[in-house]
Amino acid sequence: MMTFATRRLRNWSVLFAAMAIALVLFAGYDVTLHSVKFMTGWLLIAAVLVLAMFNLRKRFSFLPLLTASTWLQFHIYLGLFASAVFLIHTGWGLPTGYLETLLWTLFILVALSGIFGILITRTVPELQQQHGEALFLGRIPQFRAQLATEVRDLIIDTMKETRTRTLAKFYSAHLHDYFAAPRNFLRHLIGSGRHLNGLLREIELAERYLDTPGKAALIEIRERVLQKDTLDYQLAFLLLLRGWLFIHVPATYAMILIAFVHVLLAYGYGMGSP
Repeated sequence: MMTFATRRLRNWSVLFAAMAIALVLFAGYDVTLHSVKFMTGWLLIAAVLVLAMFNLRKRFSFLPLLTASTWLQFHIYLGLFASAVFLIHTGWGLPTGYLETLLWTLFILVALSGIFGILITRTVPELQQQHGEALFLGRIPQFRAQLATEVRDLIIDTMKETRTRTLAKFYSAHLHDYFAAPRNFLRHLIGSGRHLNGLLREIELAERYLDTPGKAALIEIRERVLQKDTLDYQLAFLLLLRGWLFIHVPATYAMILIAFVHVLLAYGYGMGSP
């Protein structure tokens, strides 16, 4: 069975070989006094169309069209190849016209969002494991509602037993909003724990004003605060894991559309002839 290191070496070797062959072809095409932009442009469009098929492959996963991991590897390295061809096609320079600027911007957006997607798909599963069992996105709201219900039941039971509202007032001031919805999205993404430490300090301060049943309930509430923070952490990274596709995929289709307009205008003005 091929190891990860061996597979990576093979893929990079194939990529460099493909680029070397492409450079030789481009040089030969240039020697014949033909426009290299013509060749690189059509090669780029073909590569982008094949790359766009990866999204269709995910939609029709039941079809026997190679494994998803094979498609992903092909998608990554073809994307790198397309990026190199794009730099050659643009002459390593910035665009000038409005349409070219739009097309250039869309390609850069697709490329950067793709690289970002690769990075987070490699790191998010590991980060999830560091904060408890990996959860499915659709089940997190259910778990959050369950924790909120358990905290409210603890407070109600404590009020009935002690006939005081101290714990209920603390819940209204510090915990109601916390359990009502996901919190601290950005802080979780940057690894900040200030929000949690601040809430735990408030719990410690509240303990001195409670009797024995209230303190026992507060210990259980503190445990559920930690569990809620874990849910929020996992939710933040799961949303990030899915959210980048809402940039990458629409930008890809917009780029394809603009690319075809670019081709039509290039031929219309006589710039697309070999």
